[in-house]
Amino acid sequence: MDRLSVNQLAVPEAQASIVLSKHLERELRSDHAGETGAVSIYEGIVAVSKWRNNLELVRFAQEHGKTEAEHLKLIEEWLPADKRSRLLGPWRLAGWLTGAIPALFGGRAVYATITAVETFVDHHYQQQVDHIKQFGAPPGLLSVIQKCQADECHH
Repeated sequence: MDRLSVNQLAVPEAQASIVLSKHLERELRSDHAGETGAVSIYEGIVAVSKWRNNLELVRFAQEHGKTEAEHLKLIEEWLPADKRSRLLGPWRLAGWLTGAIPALFGGRAVYATITAVETFVDHHYQQQVDHIKQFGAPPGLLSVIQKCQADECHH
């Protein structure tokens, strides 16, 4: 799938008009928590890499963090605030530590961690794509999930 910008994707006009199955609601809640954690992973990498004066890792994490922030915004456009996880604090902390700890050991540890995380996320998104293709979803949701998945694979 070609890399699409956030503006090129179909997003719901009003969240009140979105009807999600319970399954898709749970999946999007999981995506929201995961993307929240992903933003924090890169924040942790930036914090430690700045401290260690590793500008290559700082640039890497800032670039990838922007992509994860886009994903978070996309998911938030589909998932109403009252349906989101109430445990985002622990997700943020876990994400930050998942980025910061490998950054203490340098680039190889960071890249290995990111590879493992992105592989897991790719599989998670693929399960959602398969489900949507089999059972359907509101128009535009499949393209959002596929865009997020493609970005994860690109990382």
